[in-house]
Amino acid sequence: FSADDSFWRAAGSNPRTRFHEAYWEVAPGEALVVEMTPPKAGGFWSIGLTNFWMESLDFRHFQMNLNSSSAIYNAAGGVTAVIASEDPGVPNWLDTGGHDRGMALCRWNDVDQTPAVPTIRRVRSDSAT
Repeated sequence: FSADDSFWRAAGSNPRTRFHEAYWEVAPGEALVVEMTPPKAGGFWSIGLTNFWMESLDFRHFQMNLNSSSAIYNAAGGVTAVIASEDPGVPNWLDTGGHDRGMALCRWNDVDQTPAVPTIRRVRSDSAT
């Protein structure tokens, strides 16, 4: 994930919104594990999958996004999301909807500071925890 949100600022984004974006690619049998630490208090956040041009994928039929209300949090208040083409059987699965690459965008609304950059690691989909 990138910590540089200057593109968004130059485009006139809300000054109280911060962004982290990443390009992703995942093959069948693989998963990408994303670890995030949302702000303890404050506004809305989301992570969503898009195509290379940041166009929405088929979110009507596939779970391609999570937000501060829909995510399952861990005991420490963090969120682990898993990007995979097949259901790995864990909470917070982001379904690629048949795509093998695209972008992931984290949006943090109404925050005073940019949250820590999410981490991402590639694993076999049967070991995505």
